[in-house]
Amino acid sequence: MSQWITEEQTPHLRLSAEAEEVLYSGESEFQKIEVFKSKEYGMMLALDGVFQTSEREEFIYHMIENHPKLTVKIGDGIGFMAEAEDYYDVIIVDCSDPIGPGEGLFTEEFYKNTLKALKADGLFVQQTESPMLHQPLVEKVFGYVNNHFPIARLYTAFIPLYPAGMHCFTLGSKTFDPLKWTPNREQTFETKYYNEGIQKAAFALPNFVKNYLPSK
Repeated sequence: MSQWITEEQTPHLRLSAEAEEVLYSGESEFQKIEVFKSKEYGMMLALDGVFQTSEREEFIYHMIENHPKLTVKIGDGIGFMAEAEDYYDVIIVDCSDPIGPGEGLFTEEFYKNTLKALKADGLFVQQTESPMLHQPLVEKVFGYVNNHFPIARLYTAFIPLYPAGMHCFTLGSKTFDPLKWTPNREQTFETKYYNEGIQKAAFALPNFVKNYLPSK
């Protein structure tokens, strides 16, 4: 018998994946965790019933947010930002959805602290859900960033697993404007998604998104 894992993306929209095998299903003190092998996307991870990533298309999300090399520190990221000052060149907030443990990462206080934690030419980026299905959240978060950062930009990527397939990322910068970016070095490694054209095109927003974003 087929086994299907379903995410309720809105009260009126669901996405289901047929699972060959459920490798793990359990509860931590924070959330429900499911790891399973799907027939369409390979290995998949779901948290609290929300699909996070899959073997087949994870490269899109991770390339569009451009994960750097790092030192891992395990702890309260919200508290960590509150204590940091003039320390980071780049802050990448690769967070879960704004429910449960992730809620505090979508508040105005968090963005004020993120600004404080960056160096004078620093920038931050955060995944901020679907500009089609989560308009109130996208508008609110962009407004917070726009209020506190000298430069605020939104960019998009098409991620098949996520609600409506259209996902957005909010960027706040103290100095550098991605709309004025020009290549300053040759790409010497292969990528499956990112290229120079994507770098520029990602910031070209459809009018329905531009029209609801607050401006300076």
